[in-house]
Amino acid sequence: MSTRSIFHADHADHADHADHADHADMIQISRAARMIEQIRGDIAGEWAEPNKIPQLEFADEDNLDRWSPVVRAEILSHRLNKDLKFGLDDQIVRIYTSHHFKIPELNDVLALAERFGGAALKTGGSTLRASDFGFCFDVSVFETTRPDESAFDEQLEQVVAAQMVRDGRSSEILRQRHDIISFFAAVFGLHPKQHTYSIELLGTCLRALTPVVMEAKHYLASRRPVELSAQIHPIIQTPGHSSFPSGHATQAYMLANILAELTQGYEANLYDEIRPYLRQSFQLAARIAYNRVIAGVHFPIDNGCGALLGSVIGQHFVASFQGEAFEHAHRFLPKEFDGRFDSDAFKRGWTEANEPLPPYVERLAPSSLPLPKTEPDKELGWLWTQARAEWEL
Repeated sequence: MSTRSIFHADHADHADHADHADHADMIQISRAARMIEQIRGDIAGEWAEPNKIPQLEFADEDNLDRWSPVVRAEILSHRLNKDLKFGLDDQIVRIYTSHHFKIPELNDVLALAERFGGAALKTGGSTLRASDFGFCFDVSVFETTRPDESAFDEQLEQVVAAQMVRDGRSSEILRQRHDIISFFAAVFGLHPKQHTYSIELLGTCLRALTPVVMEAKHYLASRRPVELSAQIHPIIQTPGHSSFPSGHATQAYMLANILAELTQGYEANLYDEIRPYLRQSFQLAARIAYNRVIAGVHFPIDNGCGALLGSVIGQHFVASFQGEAFEHAHRFLPKEFDGRFDSDAFKRGWTEANEPLPPYVERLAPSSLPLPKTEPDKELGWLWTQARAEWEL
């Protein structure tokens, strides 16, 4: 396979071709505008005073049905990630949310601070700080640090060994560069007509996830395998951002978590206690993640962190859609990672209450805080309700 064929997709929007297309479009639009103006002058007739039509309600979730899916995605993806913030404390990267308290609630806040370790609340990834209008209680959603250099060096041989199965995975790898929803669609039977809102919801979640995972990569700033060895030879272009955590693993595990929650009732009606959709979605997520190691652009530890980050953010999005409390804050511990991502052990620990999480995953304490209740986001609830209705038997 030539270099040109491998990287051709990356250059499909080359500026020269795009400029020609833009010029042609402008010529067509200009011609159409002149025609439309001529037609209007011929058929519009004299001015007729229209009846007064009331404007739409401010910020009403019922208006969402009037907007195009692209507009809804812009609105709702912002709603999903707007509360997620980043911090760096002694090489510990934190993704956290801030819960705001008014002055009359000060006594409750101070009691909460005393309960969880004093006013500083350094333990458990939480801090209490003053603000102009009252107090903010920052609660970590996810934490990790960059692995030691030795961890990446030791896993280089695994990246090289993974090249042995490239022949059977190359078509998947190439397709998954820009599309992983189609693979989940095959498992769940997603259809553009029957599951319009479900597909829109998944796309919205991916849009909301992108700035989160890219900022995590920016903070953790890790070199790619090809930068550490001349014998990797990736079969796709190495992305221009940090290796750790894996963005594809984060995306895939986020989708697996979202779909597991969205289709839970449907799956229960089909199989009672057995959950084949849940099992297959996590297996697919692991396969998509490992394909990036086979491609030569990721280390196994990137997938371990990405699987946890995607699962955490997926559950955060689910809680936001449903207007529920978030109770899935976790920490990834690179030093506890043994060099291989055991996807089955992670899936069992994450989805089954009686199974332990792998040693590199730690629940952030306290797992559930008595934080102030906020009103559910009606717009997010609207899309979740529309998507959930598509899975009713």
